[in-house]
Amino acid sequence: ETLIALLPIAIALSYLPFFFVLQPYAVSRLQNLVWNHTASQHVGFESRLRASSLAWRMLKNFFFMVITLGLYRPFAVVHTTRLRLESTQVLVQGDVNQWLDTRSATQAEAAGDAAGDVLGIDIGL
Repeated sequence: ETLIALLPIAIALSYLPFFFVLQPYAVSRLQNLVWNHTASQHVGFESRLRASSLAWRMLKNFFFMVITLGLYRPFAVVHTTRLRLESTQVLVQGDVNQWLDTRSATQAEAAGDAAGDVLGIDIGL
């Protein structure tokens, strides 16, 4: 009877390695893979997100969410996103001011932005 009562706790504890070890490792490797291979002719990205940093942040966020009964969740999302963004660099070749001068000289079109709004397409982090 006591063993059956402890079964849900044992199952819940068996998921902890996934959340605090495997998930941060997979997320950090995927982010590094995607951003390190994203480049155009003049712009590239470099991501150096460490699994240990992400795991520590997730553990800290989990602790605060348990203490605040979930009220810390928005702050946890912001802190995790900040960690992911701070580990990413934009690598630029050439003069950015020249790009801005060229862009302002041409007429801007909003057709692509409007099509994205109509189709509900949003590309983000």
